[in-house]
Parts: sequence; C-alpha cells; structure tokens
Amino acid sequence: MEQNSLFVEDIYQALSDCVRAAGGNKAVAAVLWPDKSVLKQQVYLNDCLNRERNEKLDPEQILFILKLAKEKGCHVGMDFINESCDYEPPKPVNKKEKRAELQQEFIRAVGVIDKVKSQLIKLDSEDIS
Repeated sequence: MEQNSLFVEDIYQALSDCVRAAGGNKAVAAVLWPDKSVLKQQVYLNDCLNRERNEKLDPEQILFILKLAKEKGCHVGMDFINESCDYEPPKPVNKKEKRAELQQEFIRAVGVIDKVKSQLIKLDSEDIS
C-alpha cells in the first residue's frame, strides 16, 4: 500500500492521496463517471485533481472520495479539511462500538416503555375499582 504524503500542501494533494488509498484513479474514476470510457475517466479525474486545470469535482464527489478513503483507513482528506478550518481531528466511528451503544440505548428505552406501560395498567385498574 502506498503511503500518504507526510505534509499535505493543498486539498488537491489530500484528495489525490485519498484516491490512491481508495484503489487508484482507474477504480475511483470508473465509479464517478461510468458513462465515460476508461481512458476519459482517468484523464478527467487527473484533471480534477490538478489545481491548474478547469475541471473540478463537485462537493458530493469529494464526499464520496473521502468516504471511499475512510473505508480503506485513509483519513488524510478529512485531516486536511479539519486542520484548514481550525477543527480538532475527528474520531472515525467504530461501527461495532456504535452498534453496541445503540443496542444499549434501545434496551434502556424498552425498559422505560415497560415501566410506563405498567404504570398505565395500574392506573387503569385503579379507575375500575
């Protein structure tokens, strides 16, 4: 696996690192522009990642690339954005931990519902007597 740049000069370099991590220009361009020929896909993505060219990625395409890179463990794009905007580094979500947390929250919520149900049943039975 290719190593990301130690120092990222600009968003173009950060996105280039993300594209490399996500499988390279050929793989990423094929998903972004399936209607273009393979050669045109790659050339267009290279142009989009070149500050000097007029071709640019739209915001949704940038997010898509950041997500692809995250799946491969590459966070250089998000790190660059956060550093550029004076945010603290983000912590990627661990899906197993998040699932366990949501399951615990669900169990607590069911407990509250059961308690409310019991109280309603008790009130209803008191009204009858």
